[in-house]
Amino acid sequence: MSADAMEVTMDLAMADPLLAESPSSSITNTASSWTSLPVEIRQMILRLVCPPIPGRPHKGSPGFPKVARFAAVCQGWQVFFEACTFRRLVVDPDSIDEFDAVMKRDDTRLGYIRKLWLRVQLPKYDCPDCDKAEDHETGRRAIFTNCIRSLLETLKVWDPERHGQKGLELMVSASSPSDTEHRWNRCEVNNDYPFHYAEDLDLQPSIFDYHREHVVKCHMNPRVHSHNIWPWPCETLERAHGTPLQLHPRRDERGRFTSQVESLPAVPIVKGLVMRRQFRREIHVAALSWLLARSFVALEWFRLERTISANTCTQYLFDKGFQSQVLPSLPETLRQFSFTEWKIPKVDRRSILVKVILAARAALSLPRLEVMEFWGTRQRSQEVEESRAYIFRYTYEDGRASIVWRSLPGDNKTSELRMIAKWSKVARTLHSTTLAYEAVPFTETKSQIAKSRGTCIYRHLRLKDLVFDPITQIILENEPFGWDPVEKGSSTQQGGGALNSSLASLSTMQPGGGAMNPGSANPDP
Repeated sequence: MSADAMEVTMDLAMADPLLAESPSSSITNTASSWTSLPVEIRQMILRLVCPPIPGRPHKGSPGFPKVARFAAVCQGWQVFFEACTFRRLVVDPDSIDEFDAVMKRDDTRLGYIRKLWLRVQLPKYDCPDCDKAEDHETGRRAIFTNCIRSLLETLKVWDPERHGQKGLELMVSASSPSDTEHRWNRCEVNNDYPFHYAEDLDLQPSIFDYHREHVVKCHMNPRVHSHNIWPWPCETLERAHGTPLQLHPRRDERGRFTSQVESLPAVPIVKGLVMRRQFRREIHVAALSWLLARSFVALEWFRLERTISANTCTQYLFDKGFQSQVLPSLPETLRQFSFTEWKIPKVDRRSILVKVILAARAALSLPRLEVMEFWGTRQRSQEVEESRAYIFRYTYEDGRASIVWRSLPGDNKTSELRMIAKWSKVARTLHSTTLAYEAVPFTETKSQIAKSRGTCIYRHLRLKDLVFDPITQIILENEPFGWDPVEKGSSTQQGGGALNSSLASLSTMQPGGGAMNPGSANPDP
């Protein structure tokens, strides 16, 4: 059957899906009747209208087919199209009950879900509240708690024997529509942002065109704030971060408050968990640790991206809770954990060396360690000569242990004897071998470090694909150049390397980070 014949068949089916199964319909005049076609040909035809297809327009744009209606044609079409339409879902407070009802009507659909995004929509706020730190109002906690509990109650009925072993990837975010309506104007936080996963990078218009258009709109229609103040008060940054969301206490039959924790159901369907940096609001470390320990019991990988809090006390509580609650709660099934934190404090050579030496102590407890990386950058657009960049990498492969230290030319004047001594002990203790050491200067210049806000060194990271979410990385590496390919290209050529892709911040930024251990990178409210 030719491609033209398949297109004609599908066009007629889209006009009236019932024609696709009617032998007496006009479809038989242009092609073989539907039921007489081989199964392979039928599936080829159905795939012509079933997303995702590379290069397809954004969902909601003209030409994007609404395929859910085809599931009503027959049982065979129902299985095919529901597997497509339920493969990726977004649920929010307005749709969480409907999601529960749809899944309970036919829980077979749970086996179709591969990517599920819980988007917790919080109430709006007005001026001048946008420049005030958020209070601990219980309404936001109640919304978050209801969403989490309802989702867990729906997902807990998953049975690997009936629904398959694959499970799903869960992304959790929280935001208010007002978060991007005041000083902080970022299109990637809006509900209509079309790039959710790596597979969306094939959409047209591309992520680069989409962001360039947003930049142009911002310049053509500058946002005049009702009480424009510069620099922004610290409370503005705190408002963008919001208050860490906690689980709201429940009431029993007698009206007494009871703990939410004990009643959290296990949901082994969740195999991957993502919390992206593009959404600044976060889950409280206590609530996160409870979910990891009691609900996400079969988690295989976890990517946590966050920006350091503008409030010192909030950040201290996070750091303390992360070590004492989150890390001990990670399930035994976890095979990959990536934690990246964008921070403001200065990163100089001494501070990163201290972290590298401390990491050597931790490495002694990791007998199967293969690769560990740390990186840090320091850049100021007004003080290019102050720009710095470092990468440390320990590797054990093919019976050989080695460390590589990368920095800008001229930064390797003294031998880091203490660092080498500590990691030599790791090589001897874990692998019974000697340690090789190599110092490799970057080809990038201080000017490039400053212009790219440090992202130009990401291409040298061996564990880059584990550390960064693909969408996060593209925004990180392109936003410093205003999504201008000419500007980015000229900066890239100066250093002799191609950037992979990028998020920038509203203030001077300071990237750094680590794989296998908590990392840090650019600050961003």
